[in-house]
Amino acid sequence: MTINVQGMSCQHCEMSVKKLTQDFAKGSVEVDLQGGSVTFEPKEDFDKELYVKALEDIGFEAQ
Repeated sequence: MTINVQGMSCQHCEMSVKKLTQDFAKGSVEVDLQGGSVTFEPKEDFDKELYVKALEDIGFEAQ
């Protein structure tokens, strides 16, 4: 699954998104800072609305 994430501008942003996403992912998480996206395989009980809200809570916008 790939989700567009707006607001990432530095390595710290990248690490924040990766750390958060690991709670929602089965395995590895790939963050594309320049492309503004995060790619991961979601856990079976993944709730996209909850994930988007969690991203917003740390200062990012997701689509």
